[in-house]
Amino acid sequence: MLDDQSAIGIGASSGQDAAGSANRRADQRHLSVFRVGKLITPAGQELCLVRNISSGGLMAHIYSPHQAGEHVAIELKAGSTVSGNIVWSRDKKIGVQFDDKVEVAEVLAPQPNEDEANHIARAPRLDVKRRGRLRVGAHYQLIEIQDISQGGTKFAPAGDTKTGDEVVLLLDGLPPLSGIIRWRHGEAADHLQDIDPFRAVGSVDRPAAIRPSLSEKAR
Repeated sequence: MLDDQSAIGIGASSGQDAAGSANRRADQRHLSVFRVGKLITPAGQELCLVRNISSGGLMAHIYSPHQAGEHVAIELKAGSTVSGNIVWSRDKKIGVQFDDKVEVAEVLAPQPNEDEANHIARAPRLDVKRRGRLRVGAHYQLIEIQDISQGGTKFAPAGDTKTGDEVVLLLDGLPPLSGIIRWRHGEAADHLQDIDPFRAVGSVDRPAAIRPSLSEKAR
């Protein structure tokens, strides 16, 4: 499990019983996934790309340095996290052993209030505070991005925007991001756009040297 270094299920000694060996074999059964997650550490939060997961741990591609022994939490869908320790780190990947075993299907499943028709779990949102501009028709307004995900961005103030408006989000270091206003609550609104959150967050908060490209994510 977890590439060629295992976060869990190290081989049993001859003195351990068959039940213990069976449990470890169950831990090592992993599911290959390609899921964007939020990695939460004592230093802050960032995006990662989870490549496989089992009841005992996961392997993820990371975009900033991390060391074995760090205690982290990983959010694979909004509002749901699993915690554990990094047990190895190399080649821009980490192996995480969970503090407690998890039900993989439950961790990956959509939440009841999510889009049941498409069975897609709402992507984790990364807290990002960044000023930008919003173009609505020929008019521009100053906004502050509050968070970002694969599905879009939350910003304020909402100004004169209405649900369904076609808008363009302008952030330094990124090409214009076209989308629509998905919802508005008071002075906050959500801009729906199929974006590359790694690139967006890298441009906003990360040095260019660790900003992943699309080709990196495809490997």
